[in-house]
Amino acid sequence: MKKLLIVLFFTISVFISKADNTTIDSLINLTVDEKDGMHIYLCSFDLENNKLEYAGAINSMFHIKGKELVEIKGDKQPIGQFSNIKPFTTHKINLIKGDKIYLFSDGYAD
Repeated sequence: MKKLLIVLFFTISVFISKADNTTIDSLINLTVDEKDGMHIYLCSFDLENNKLEYAGAINSMFHIKGKELVEIKGDKQPIGQFSNIKPFTTHKINLIKGDKIYLFSDGYAD
């Protein structure tokens, strides 16, 4: 991960894709029983313009606006998956005062 943090990325989905490639490289030398992917998400807030960007690997984000609950689903692939690798999606959301964002973890250390 240290390699990823020193590089400037333009979108969080590109960051997750780079993390995916780095994780795959580190998992290649492990035995089959040790191989595991990560379920993660990243958010970027632009507080001046009230915008949020979200990208997730498996995990969803929940956005409450007024009385409406919206689930923004992460892509259905964990970081480090070896087959059917696809680019991750960046979801762009306009926020208004009073909106709430909820993110959850499965509790497992990946």
